[in-house]
Amino acid sequence: MSPEFTDDDIGKSVINADGEEVGLVADVEHGTAHVEPDPGITDTIKAKLGWGDSDENMYPLQEPAVAEVTDDEVHLERDLESSSGADTGAAGAGTTAGAEAATGSTDTADRGGDTFQDDDDEFIDDDDDDLIGDDDDDGLIGDDDDDDLVGDDDDDLIGDDDDDLIGDDDDDLIGDDDDDLIGDDDDDDLVGDDDDDLIGDDDDDDLVGDDDDDLIGDDDDDLVGDDDDDLVGDDDDDLIGDDDDDLVGDDDDDLIGDDDDDDLIGDDDDDRVGDTR
Repeated sequence: MSPEFTDDDIGKSVINADGEEVGLVADVEHGTAHVEPDPGITDTIKAKLGWGDSDENMYPLQEPAVAEVTDDEVHLERDLESSSGADTGAAGAGTTAGAEAATGSTDTADRGGDTFQDDDDEFIDDDDDDLIGDDDDDGLIGDDDDDDLVGDDDDDLIGDDDDDLIGDDDDDLIGDDDDDLIGDDDDDDLVGDDDDDLIGDDDDDDLVGDDDDDLIGDDDDDLVGDDDDDLVGDDDDDLIGDDDDDLVGDDDDDLIGDDDDDDLIGDDDDDRVGDTR
């Protein structure tokens, strides 16, 4: 059994069996150390220390829970529940713990790699497990990579990269790049997207207001008001008001009122009376 705590132990770091600092000895009363928990420790760790069900700022640490006291640290036993009882801070916990250890009713040491500090187990803050807040290859919210829930990368729900729902890149719904719905860039088929086939998109589609398509108001199409098509008001077509076509009022055609190279009256360089040259 460890010696009673004294005022000389105040200020020492409290270290669990895995080498993690879980608190600081803030006071000693009647041989019992009172520990102020580290703000960063998880509720799981606090529960194992018997500190989880209280709102106190400090928690009593019974002697049976202590493995070793050095000049600047207090080291805890690994099997806290069997060494100090179900509640480490409870008075008389050591006696209760002895009975539990004798019957084998509580033995967390048997869990080995399944504690919260290790990789590949089933607790929070571990890699490659199945619970919230863990990295890689699990199936719950808030985990990175390769799972199926919200807030994860490379899964199939909202807010994740490379999935199929709204707000993700490289999926098939609204607000995503490289999909087929409204408001997405590149390579889809709806309004407001580049390189698609509907109204209001740039380049390579077939509707009004788009470049390089075949409808009104577009360049390089076949309707009125477009360049290089075949209707009125366009350049390089065959209707009235266009350059280089064959109708009245156009240059370089064969009708009245056109300049050059036609065969009617009123045009230059033609073959009729009243024309120059």
